[in-house]
Amino acid sequence: GQEGVECIEALAAAAREHLVPGGGLLIEHGHDQGTACIRLLDGLGYSQIVDHPDLAGVSRVVQARFDPGLSGSYNPDEFSRV
Repeated sequence: GQEGVECIEALAAAAREHLVPGGGLLIEHGHDQGTACIRLLDGLGYSQIVDHPDLAGVSRVVQARFDPGLSGSYNPDEFSRV
């Protein structure tokens, strides 16, 4: 696809079947895929989504919790980028 996150989407979708409610997921992504990963995880029902930088300060790992009762709409001004 255009954003290159198909493998991440498949992984995050499959993880929902294995995570207990409130379980966490960490996914390493390409330097330019942070925002796409955040949108994708939000769309799959994840919450508390945080994007973490690597040691060079580049967006690299997205963290999220899976608890269907907590999911909400993605708002780029509200997600955390540590």
